[in-house]
Amino acid sequence: MSRPLLIPDVTTVRTRVDVRVLIGRHLPKAYQERPRWRAVARDLETVAAGDDPDDVATALMLAFAVEGITCRLTKS
Repeated sequence: MSRPLLIPDVTTVRTRVDVRVLIGRHLPKAYQERPRWRAVARDLETVAAGDDPDDVATALMLAFAVEGITCRLTKS
């Protein structure tokens, strides 16, 4: 990601690995099964194949907005 994504009181997401940790360790299992979070996981795999990492940040921000979870982009 070009800019880290801060999830207050949880973590700051800077890399693809951070996204995997966020989903695997911080996101409750019930959430992980929801279509929007499965879409984020798919976007993550696409980025790993060479796509734009900012696409994952966008997907994360949209998923958090739908869930009512506060997050914001930070300075690099």
